[in-house]
Amino acid sequence: MLVRLTYTYQWKVKKHPKKGYQIIHRCMGCGEEKVNIIAEDTLQGDSMDAILKLASL
Repeated sequence: MLVRLTYTYQWKVKKHPKKGYQIIHRCMGCGEEKVNIIAEDTLQGDSMDAILKLASL
């Protein structure tokens, strides 16, 4: 028998003093948190406008 588990995630954007902006993903099922650093000052950086637009949803 196959049981499918679906978890939802919360996320937020914060500014770390040394690492810059980060996206923190938190699993609502188990509470695990993962951090992704937002690319800045690179040839193809992440779009802060798109990230902030998603944060307002």
